[in-house]
Amino acid sequence: MNKIIISKLNNDENKIEWRISNSETGHYLNISISRALEDAMKKKRNLSFNRFESEQINNYLSHLVTNIQEDYVLNIDESNISSSYLPLKGIDALSYMKTVE
Repeated sequence: MNKIIISKLNNDENKIEWRISNSETGHYLNISISRALEDAMKKKRNLSFNRFESEQINNYLSHLVTNIQEDYVLNIDESNISSSYLPLKGIDALSYMKTVE
């Protein structure tokens, strides 16, 4: 059984970084969320960024880690989140994930 571990790596003025890792395989997905996205969400839609962040990580991305065979990074910003500010679904996130070298 895969054990998924979610941890916060960094929280600075430019971005928030999370890691979702699979303790069985050792592979991980690092997620970087732009602070500019957070600011835009608050201004344009008065949305809860914490809720967006939680849904993005827990509901849509954590299940991807059970099947990955390499380490990946995913940058989330205004270029890959629509103007509706809905989280990236797992299938959509795959096209933005890059392997870690």
